[in-house]
Amino acid sequence: MSHLFPGQQPDEKILLVTRRHWFILLRDVVIVLALALLPMFLPDTPFMNLLQAVLFMFLLAALLTILVLYYLNMQVVTNVRIVD
Repeated sequence: MSHLFPGQQPDEKILLVTRRHWFILLRDVVIVLALALLPMFLPDTPFMNLLQAVLFMFLLAALLTILVLYYLNMQVVTNVRIVD
C-alpha cells in the first residue's frame, strides 16, 4: 500500500481527512471584501485612483491566496497523530 501523505508510517491508518471549517473561509473573504469598500470614502483625485488600483491588486492577491490555502491545506487524523 502506498503512503497517502509524506511521512506516513507503515502501520499508520488514516481515520479522517478534513479542511478548516467553511465559516473561517467566509470570515476571511468578508474581511477582504470589506477592505475593498474602503476607497469609496476617499477623495477622487488621480493619485487616489492610483492608490485604489494598487489596493485592489493587493486585495485580489490576498483573496486568491486565501482561497488557494483553504483548498490545499488539509488536516489528516490518523490512529497515531494529527498531521496538518
